[in-house]
Amino acid sequence: MSQDKILAGLKILDKKLKASGKHLEIHMFGAMSLFLHGIQMKRETQDIDSVLEIIDEEIINLIHEVGEEIGLDKWFDFGANSISIPENYQSRLVDAGLNLKNLDVKMLSLEDIVKLKVVAYYNRSANGEFKDYEDLKSIRPEKKLIAEGIAFLKETYSKNLPDRFKKEFLREVELIKEDLEKI
Repeated sequence: MSQDKILAGLKILDKKLKASGKHLEIHMFGAMSLFLHGIQMKRETQDIDSVLEIIDEEIINLIHEVGEEIGLDKWFDFGANSISIPENYQSRLVDAGLNLKNLDVKMLSLEDIVKLKVVAYYNRSANGEFKDYEDLKSIRPEKKLIAEGIAFLKETYSKNLPDRFKKEFLREVELIKEDLEKI
């Protein structure tokens, strides 16, 4: 199971960080964080999505070394920090409970993850990819959280959208809203 490999990778990374005198904090939000939140998933994940940008070359190299050791070359998504994250998410972080020494693993709250999954569903469903919808079904969020996710999607995308595209965007949002309200 990939989740087990990723957990082993985090423990290995913690040891490597300790040996190099480094410390790293990550804020996870993808499928791996759902697994650690105790959500029963219908799929495995192959990576960790972290909000925080890692710029320390030595740490980046350690992460790549661990990927080779656990057989998951792309086990850590370095591009995930470019997405829009709910404001003040840090105040809602949940400790992953891994009890590592030099690696502090925190997860976004389920409320914030739902918002991100709604946005991801909007982005990926146009390409026929529905894993985020399935993830939302696994989470089983209250309708209020789905509504907050829709509001986050509208806020995130419409603020820089030219007026001529807003009407089409809002129509598309209404379509996915109908889908998501069936969960």
